[in-house]
Amino acid sequence: MNEASLIIVLHQLLFQACFVIKNLLLSRKLGAPVRGHNPEARRAILFFAFFILVSLTIAVSELQFARLRLVPDEVAVGASLVLLALSMLFGLASLRDLGESWRVGVLEEQSTELVEDGIYRFSRNPYFVAYLLMFAAYSLLLQSLMLLALG
Repeated sequence: MNEASLIIVLHQLLFQACFVIKNLLLSRKLGAPVRGHNPEARRAILFFAFFILVSLTIAVSELQFARLRLVPDEVAVGASLVLLALSMLFGLASLRDLGESWRVGVLEEQSTELVEDGIYRFSRNPYFVAYLLMFAAYSLLLQSLMLLALG
């Protein structure tokens, strides 16, 4: 496994584990689902999964197609690690600050209070900001025009 694929796999293990743990703990605590069945959320999740799979494919295969090489690899790795750290911080802050109002998609039968504290003072959906930072990090790490276009 090369350096880029290792970075992506480790980041995904951490990032997705936080998401899954939050969903499991909260659904147990509330005794109610935290995942809705709406098409918009499913499309977003499918796109996120597609982007991550394309990133892993490019990293593992060391695909040179549409490679940009804008900066030296060492600079790309360093900058992408900074972006991935920010992605994790935004993701963790999102999960923490939304508290029991956390939902994946809209659940019409459940009403929660509007959260305006913490990271939600600055963004209405900081978890999506975390994904955008992830997209930028993977695009830079792999210096891929294909990922840049997808992002």
